[in-house]
Amino acid sequence: MLIFLLQRVKICLKLSIDEFQKLNIVKKSMALKPLALKKGDLIAVAATASPFDVPEFEKGLVTLKELGFRVTYRKDIFEKRAFLAGTDERRAEELNQHLADPEVRAILFARGGWGTSRILPLLKKDLFEKKPKIVLGYSDLTSLLLYLQKLGWTVFHGPVVAKGLGENFSDRGKNSLLRAFLQKVALGPISNEGQHFILPGKSRGILIGGCLSLLISSLKTPWELDCENKILFIEDINEAPYKIDRMLTHLSLAGKFEGLKGVISGPFHSKASEEEVYVSILREHFGKLKIPVVYNFPSGHLNNMLTIPFGVELELDSNESRIEFLEGALHAA
Repeated sequence: MLIFLLQRVKICLKLSIDEFQKLNIVKKSMALKPLALKKGDLIAVAATASPFDVPEFEKGLVTLKELGFRVTYRKDIFEKRAFLAGTDERRAEELNQHLADPEVRAILFARGGWGTSRILPLLKKDLFEKKPKIVLGYSDLTSLLLYLQKLGWTVFHGPVVAKGLGENFSDRGKNSLLRAFLQKVALGPISNEGQHFILPGKSRGILIGGCLSLLISSLKTPWELDCENKILFIEDINEAPYKIDRMLTHLSLAGKFEGLKGVISGPFHSKASEEEVYVSILREHFGKLKIPVVYNFPSGHLNNMLTIPFGVELELDSNESRIEFLEGALHAA
């Protein structure tokens, strides 16, 4: 065994860094990965945040069924309590029930808004000792995604049922969602959908992130954002340039950019004429770090968003204009 190891080291010393990494000696994430879905599996829908548009919710359910899945939800999902979909206790019990149900293979959400952070202390810790399920969301669900990643789960950043999965959900969005649910191997290179590098470089790291305002809200909580050796994904909506600058400054002052390997940003601008001001803010904050930065990645608060996994290894390479997932997010059934 010792001779074999010495030979392995000798071989590796002759290799370039890239060739060394291709030997799979580089440690990948230690995330707990859910099982891949198959057609006919049961998806549960919960409302952990704000009330939602019922007709749009029903359209989203139709889309999931057309994609080949069964769908379930609790009758009290339609409850309203001011700006919340019922009491904290109702929403926490709903999520706990879906996590505990062995037939439920994936959990999606009616919408974001606000309220998910309020129920995280009410979740039953023993449920996370079981096999992980696919959990998918964005916006306010960022808090839950961070919470689950702290527990080691791979999670998914993608559309909610009552806003995004309706009749206008494009083939691109459907294909991306299905790949995320069904594909056991790494997603590989992401095709160019308008995203572009605004700062050069090449790096690898575990992808983490979500809605920028919710990332800020995570600071000093048990599910606080951790960017060490990570590639950070950020996005948000209806935030003026000075607010984006303020939030990035907050993360920087909190030490969250130390050890950061790269950044992928969704579009902050709503008009083409506004893009450059947001790009200049990102360049100012991340240029001094000498890390690659991508802007206008199509995931987040926009129509037909791409679904992407958090908690797996990703590579950014500006020379090849490449964003590539190197690691699968799912286990085979």
